[in-house]
Amino acid sequence: MQQIIAMRQVPRGTPIILKMNDYYVAYTYPKAPYIDKQNRLMLPVRAASELLGASITYDAASRSATITQNDNVVKIQGGSHLAEVNGNQVEMDTQPVLEKGYMIIPARILFDSFAFNATSINNVITLKDDRLLKEGRLKYLLDDDRLAISRTIDSNAFQPLYYTLSTWLNKNTTELNLNLVAKNISGKDIPKGEENLSTIIYFDEGGLLDIPYRSVDIKDRNRLPVK
Repeated sequence: MQQIIAMRQVPRGTPIILKMNDYYVAYTYPKAPYIDKQNRLMLPVRAASELLGASITYDAASRSATITQNDNVVKIQGGSHLAEVNGNQVEMDTQPVLEKGYMIIPARILFDSFAFNATSINNVITLKDDRLLKEGRLKYLLDDDRLAISRTIDSNAFQPLYYTLSTWLNKNTTELNLNLVAKNISGKDIPKGEENLSTIIYFDEGGLLDIPYRSVDIKDRNRLPVK
């Protein structure tokens, strides 16, 4: 996965629209981040909460979620434009939806409630905040991604554009195929033997698949140049 510029044509897939610090978020279960008809970023409520370092309780019977981060508490009701933030009603301009039994919410209600500033650059919504590396899912990257980071010359050399993801069952083992298409925006050639993009997958049970882990530390592995 280190060598992720496809050497063959890959069918256009899901666009990459969310970036948190130096990390692009490609997929969140059960649905990738997407922009709805009201032009709002939508995320599964549990994934959004965990990425921001918040805790969540979800009541399937009432279709309601309570998200807590430090002293801030956000309550969201499925199908309602109204949310409760620290005891006050806040109107959202798009409403949460249910997908496969999971609640998908407008991410801005959490960004605003927890004081995360979001900007939109090149059709990518970006959050930059030191808290993301201390409280949320990304905090694990400080340790888990250490080998890939050591190989990185320029963390902004590539802009991921889109990806395709497929899974299938093979003899009781789930296999996956991830094709990620990215563009070299550094203005420079990436020399042979160097790498600037790596991929990490977190599983719901807490497992981790650090895709370049087995290969980053192999110094004689073939790393092709990228124009």
